[in-house]
Amino acid sequence: MFFKTKVDGAIDIGTTAIKGLKLKKNKIEKMTLLELSQGTILNGDIVDYDKFTNRLKELVELVELKNKNVVISLPVQDFFVKFLSIPLVDDKEKMAIIEGELEELIPNFIPEDFITEFISLNFVGDNEEVIAITINKDKIKNLIEIATAAKLSIVKIIPDFISLYNFLQFQKEKDKIEPEESIMVVDIGAEATKLFIEKGGDIKLQRIIAIGGNDLNDIITRIYNIDYIEAERIKKSLELAKDEYNNDIENENDRQLFQELAKLISQLEKQLKVSIEFYVSHESTPGLDKIYITGGGTLIKGFRNILKKSLEVEIDDFSYSKIIMEQFEEIDTAKCIALLGNIIEEVK
Repeated sequence: MFFKTKVDGAIDIGTTAIKGLKLKKNKIEKMTLLELSQGTILNGDIVDYDKFTNRLKELVELVELKNKNVVISLPVQDFFVKFLSIPLVDDKEKMAIIEGELEELIPNFIPEDFITEFISLNFVGDNEEVIAITINKDKIKNLIEIATAAKLSIVKIIPDFISLYNFLQFQKEKDKIEPEESIMVVDIGAEATKLFIEKGGDIKLQRIIAIGGNDLNDIITRIYNIDYIEAERIKKSLELAKDEYNNDIENENDRQLFQELAKLISQLEKQLKVSIEFYVSHESTPGLDKIYITGGGTLIKGFRNILKKSLEVEIDDFSYSKIIMEQFEEIDTAKCIALLGNIIEEVK
């Protein structure tokens, strides 16, 4: 997943949008977000190669990344990820141990068919804590072919949750968060909600919850009998107040929408609570100190307050004012944290 070293820019590939930026003298010179038509990417897989390639070429032109070295982040769903504690051995033995562990995770795993890397997190006694990350070579091959057609040179390819982890380290430094504090990151994407809990630089827990913004879009399109684009517009205009879901709503469709939305949010809250409770019991810790939320799903007004009231934990947004200039403020930056995490070491 790692190729060259010089970084000129970054691209983040999501389910509903692709985002790109260009660096110049350790500053973000250009940055944009382009929506993808529904069905272009499903479950992390590119379904319509022509549409995706054309959109990527458009992004490359707009951000001026042609023939530039870029970091590309992909949905974590494209990867197999496993957290391991392994003995202190050389890299060759380490990889053999990792591949043995991956055989238990991936059906019919053949190491030669995958590209596998590991990231060292910490050393505990005689063991090393690592994240093992692997992806099928065919997916990388297809992506490189598309990137080549768009005149891109790939520096490295990483799961988007690693990009979020990178940005979190910047955020913790900015917010003066102590190493003993437990922090959760919740990224509400189109197809799923990704979360991880971090403490002192170690990722203690990582999960994917099968609830995302598309679930809300599906509810809206069904109730109002409208298309996806119009549903997305309505979703962005919603304002939530949990204790008012069923009160004083005269329109039957509106009342049904808020009733089903309440159920959806309750499901997400329940899964977040399960993750927190597991972490607390497993790590013998009092609880979380803070939650950062990001992703397109968090743009709905009132959503943060509902989570804060339900989870009883301080909830905050990632801060990016130090690294993004004013001309990019019109972009939904909550959708771009993984993109920024790809290059945070270059600009912070």
